Amino acid sequence: MGQLDSIDWDARFQQAALDPSGWLPVLRDMASATGSARGQLIGVGGPNAVPFNWVTDFPDEALSDFVRMDGGSPRINFRIAADLEFQPGTVVHEADYRRARGRLASDTYVDFCHDREIPLGCHTALIAEDQVMIGLALLRTTRDGVTTEDQRTEFARAARAARSAVRLQRAIEHQGADLVTGTLEAMAADCLLIDGFGRVGSMTPGAERAIAEAQAIRIVDGMLGGATPPTSRRIAQALRAVLAGNDPARVALGGGRRLELFALARREWALSFSPQVIAILRDPQAELGREVAAVARDFGLSPAEAAVTRLLVGGLDRDAVAALRGVSAGTLKSQIKAIYQKTGCAREAELVALVAGLNR
Repeated sequence: MGQLDSIDWDARFQQAALDPSGWLPVLRDMASATGSARGQLIGVGGPNAVPFNWVTDFPDEALSDFVRMDGGSPRINFRIAADLEFQPGTVVHEADYRRARGRLASDTYVDFCHDREIPLGCHTALIAEDQVMIGLALLRTTRDGVTTEDQRTEFARAARAARSAVRLQRAIEHQGADLVTGTLEAMAADCLLIDGFGRVGSMTPGAERAIAEAQAIRIVDGMLGGATPPTSRRIAQALRAVLAGNDPARVALGGGRRLELFALARREWALSFSPQVIAILRDPQAELGREVAAVARDFGLSPAEAAVTRLLVGGLDRDAVAALRGVSAGTLKSQIKAIYQKTGCAREAELVALVAGLNR
């Protein structure tokens, strides 16, 4: 063990946290130091069940197959199933895997490991909290054989350093989230930031108020949901799609309100603690009210003129506006003329464009 003891895992893994492109090299060194074919760092949890899965010298199609089979589920994955019996930080290995295989719902992952030559090895949970697990593993072939006690001891030594590195990188990614939050607070929209595990992080004050009211959206166990179970399922499906790709998604919330989800730029080799999706709560009536209030403030409209502006911009014709306001057609015409004079508009289309563009 003398040569292995000379490996400074703390320095190696810390460097990976500071320069995440170094994760694969240090995982490869860990595998080599323990006589294993491959090293792995994996994140499990959230709508996108496997936010990241880094395996050394493993084909991309195999990683895609793992996601398609829902490989992060303890129902089919004997490694994750075995891990449920132990406290985080325990080194779980082949003897534990054998017991777990008898409890699986199918042999899909067992067959996958056989075909991809990774049936043996050991692993440990570096982080297991808030329905999120980040695991470190040695993936071994039948030729590598079952892990020895010495190999597991060396793996545990590497794992301690990896755990500190993961926590360091998580802190760095959270700092990035704080910077994004500062930008969001300057926006008029009600926004929430969501990380790669589907957990809500920072949000604007308007979004906080919407969460407190719980009429359109709410947060349950750190996850964004709707006012009803069907709406929560639609939000989860939309979030899963945005995390898996880059296309935006929209979810109707009722009452004319909607939730828009957009993917943020993703840093390569991020551990998924950084914001990866921005969710924008749209309430057309509330937004229109804010926009009209801004026009009234900036152009000196009276309360009556502001009310007329809101109804016109909301799509009502003049007869409907007059009826709702309880005024004659002549009075309404005079009010609209005053609105045009104050705002510099010549027709309703220009007024609509002014209101819509003032806060953009």
